[in-house]
Amino acid sequence: MRAVTTWVFGGVGAEMVGNIMLVHDVQNAASCRVAMMSGYPFLELRFAKPPHWLTDAHIHVAGRGAP
Repeated sequence: MRAVTTWVFGGVGAEMVGNIMLVHDVQNAASCRVAMMSGYPFLELRFAKPPHWLTDAHIHVAGRGAP
């Protein structure tokens, strides 16, 4: 994940991509650890809104304007 993030913000899409959002189920602790260790700090909790958002989720964001 770090390699792709560096690749995107390092030149390929630097002008076109402001942020990359990573979303995972709240109960998936492993995905949360991977996101944090990859430079995607926790941004917010998003509650389920079926049919578009089926479960409560954590949102992590990296890039320009990220926390």
